[in-house]
Amino acid sequence: MHGDALKDLYGLGQIQPADRTEVGDKAYYLGLLEQRGFPVVPGFVVGARVLRQFLSSLDWQEPLFADLPDSSLHVDVDRPQQLQAIAQKIRQSILSGPLWDDWLAEVEARAQQWQSPMVVLRPSLGLAAGLDPTFSGRMRGLLGSQICEASRGAIALALRLVWADLFRAKSLFVWQRSRLQLHQLHLGVLVQPIQDAIAAGTACVSPTSCETQSIWGLGAALAWGELAPDRFLFTHPPAIHMPPASQEPAAAEPAPRNLLPVVRQVHPKPYCYRLCQESSASAHNGLRSSVSGLRIELLEPSQQQQPSLSEAQLQTLLALSRQVQQTLGSSVDLEWMLGPLESSEPPQFQLTQLNVLFPRSVAAAPGSSAIATVPVNNAPANNAPANNAPANNAPATEPLPLRGLAAATGQVSAQVWVVEDLSQVPPDFPAGQLLVMSHVPPRWLGLVQRAGGIVTEQGGMTSHGAILAREMGIPAVVGVAGATQILRTGEWVTVDGDRGLVHRLRTSPEGGRGALHPEISPEVSPEVSPGISPEISLDRVPEIAPDMAPVSRVGLDSPATDPPPPRTRTQLLLALGQAADLDAIANLPSEGVGLLRAEHLLMPLLHQLASQTNRGRTIPPIPQAEIEIAEISAISANWTGPFPAEFGKEAAKEVAEAIAQKILPVAAAFAPRPVFYRSLDVRSQDLLGAFSSSQPGSPEPNPTLGMHGAFSYKNSPAWFDAELLALRQVQQAGYVNLRLILPFVRGVEEVRFCRQRALATGLGDTPDFQLWIMAEVPSVLFLLPELVQAGVQGIAIGSNDLAQLLLAADRDLPHFSEAFPPRHPAVQRAIRHLVQTARHLGIPCTLCGELPGQHLDLVEEWVRCGITALCVAPGAARSVQWAIARAETVIAERELLG
Repeated sequence: MHGDALKDLYGLGQIQPADRTEVGDKAYYLGLLEQRGFPVVPGFVVGARVLRQFLSSLDWQEPLFADLPDSSLHVDVDRPQQLQAIAQKIRQSILSGPLWDDWLAEVEARAQQWQSPMVVLRPSLGLAAGLDPTFSGRMRGLLGSQICEASRGAIALALRLVWADLFRAKSLFVWQRSRLQLHQLHLGVLVQPIQDAIAAGTACVSPTSCETQSIWGLGAALAWGELAPDRFLFTHPPAIHMPPASQEPAAAEPAPRNLLPVVRQVHPKPYCYRLCQESSASAHNGLRSSVSGLRIELLEPSQQQQPSLSEAQLQTLLALSRQVQQTLGSSVDLEWMLGPLESSEPPQFQLTQLNVLFPRSVAAAPGSSAIATVPVNNAPANNAPANNAPANNAPATEPLPLRGLAAATGQVSAQVWVVEDLSQVPPDFPAGQLLVMSHVPPRWLGLVQRAGGIVTEQGGMTSHGAILAREMGIPAVVGVAGATQILRTGEWVTVDGDRGLVHRLRTSPEGGRGALHPEISPEVSPEVSPGISPEISLDRVPEIAPDMAPVSRVGLDSPATDPPPPRTRTQLLLALGQAADLDAIANLPSEGVGLLRAEHLLMPLLHQLASQTNRGRTIPPIPQAEIEIAEISAISANWTGPFPAEFGKEAAKEVAEAIAQKILPVAAAFAPRPVFYRSLDVRSQDLLGAFSSSQPGSPEPNPTLGMHGAFSYKNSPAWFDAELLALRQVQQAGYVNLRLILPFVRGVEEVRFCRQRALATGLGDTPDFQLWIMAEVPSVLFLLPELVQAGVQGIAIGSNDLAQLLLAADRDLPHFSEAFPPRHPAVQRAIRHLVQTARHLGIPCTLCGELPGQHLDLVEEWVRCGITALCVAPGAARSVQWAIARAETVIAERELLG
């Protein structure tokens, strides 16, 4: 293989148009910019031919995989077990297969020329000629990157991990649904050095705007969603038309001096990531990261509040980004770094990654003439465009994006399904489509599970729809004014849950209906050629197997090499609403489940019970299998009556057994760690009249202040009694790690009522059983001593409801959620008061809701107050874990210094 080593390694500066398929689109466009004189982080590409030769050299035990490099491997993606088994066999063979020593020596030599201890390996996907040239850019996030040391063994492992991602179950699902065969996929791997940076971030630039995001240090905290970045949005006049890519680019129109952003958001940034040097583990203000080779540096309080880019640096980045956009003639997403960190030279911007969005003018680049070079540090060559007139068949100008709050991370392109009547859950909702609605009622859980993304007109970061989307790993933008009137069922949009944008895609050039990729060349028809199947969304596919969970942290984490989690006094607990992916979630670094929400877990059973009761039956049969979405929709549409105040003995037993079947897998997965089960909290808009005191079938005027929570159990105790019996059954099955949390407690009497019924069921016979309450109603601030006397053994602060009740601000209204956020001073004082009172009374206190996972800069304050635990969604576990460790380290250092 050594004789082919140089031929299969492409320096960015030497990539030619004919190499585009071998190196992939990401590397191709980055190389194009380097050759045009733009500042690009150096790198080389391991060509796609190396992967094909590697796969051919493996000793496949399965005849099915013998010709894998040239295969049209067909997998029945509707059979998850088969898909998972095939993916695991292929990946295991790749990860255990040997690479050629002489070839690896050449790769190592090139990597070590940069004299950087760490390198990053990024997938760069390309498609065979004639296929949609934009597909690879929209698949970002499907294939993960890897960080490793610049040594032969580490690079070899990282390279195999990147290759193996091509054959994950999720990836195979995408290729199959997209009608792409494996031999049409060409995966290059871009290798680049990692250098310490002053700041890093992204720039999304179009002909009319540029949005930048930036943080201190390396970009890991931004890529992993750990910190809220500084955000700046600039608008500028439309750029001049660009010539075809085969001609020299026109000169960039100079940006106006001191152009002011129309949006300017500077967020606290309590820490940053740096490269881990030999002495970093014990350095002052340094903590070792969970990713090998990186460390976490705590920033001084003054730097935490400062913008990570100066005004002059912002203007420089704006000009550079616009030059890139005009050179390529298309909207682009850039990733950049500002460095070097320690140098006598002035810091400079360098481009690290590039994704071209809907690239039309560069789509013909493989056939273009040789790329001209311009002087480094100058703008692109000053040539006038050959023809400013658009082509006759060019689509109309893309409309401006709709804007809202970025509620759940990720990007997805999908077909719109507008919901106008929330009383009717559509039984025929196609999986993977985008739900557009005024807000998301809790009873729509089954439908949300099938959606590719969510766009709502109402809601803030703590609204029900936002919480559901984050829990299920689907992109969501909330607070989009007029979304149900502007968007139309059937049109295609791209939802950017990271920036809070909804892009309406153009219609096809032929004037037909919107297409998932309307920019596909006219000669390539999705109906007759491999491309993108209309059934599949871009960045998300149905979750059909554990291996297919959404890619998080851009694939940089390697569980096999992660250091053990730090031991902290303050506990980390998880908030769950479903029993999916329990094996993976239980392996997260946590002390157990601090909040298991009954309404999410049991909603299908609720609908079934409501249906049977509404039909006049007294014993509601609970099916063993999950209720279908069509049945749920019919039940939801027809339900108009309350639940019975009491069940018969046999009926209660049947209901309790059904509930226990839902709870037991969670208790078993986390045993012996505690699982805090929050009993049912159904509001009138969830099931009309189920627990309501209003007219059956009519929603209460203000459901938040209506008949729900612990007080509703006195009015309709049947379901609460069934929950208690279910908890007892799980205890008797051997899982004594269950605890009970009462929801929305208003006063002492309801606690006494619930405690008596819990003890009567026998739950107190288990010594470890505890009765807690949610501290989310302001009355708890004043009644906590009396509540403890009534038997309360701990409190879980519900920051979402506490904030909206304390500030009289509906969290489902976007303008209220922005004006009165959960970090409001009044809310923080209330939290401190509850923590301090709980400590005085000798009971534990946890903080739940979206607050602890989204505002890491406040963790130190909560830890200093003496909070027992923070309870967060699984996706935020790692970042909050390290935030707790950092906070305790800072507090300990300050105590030592007096």
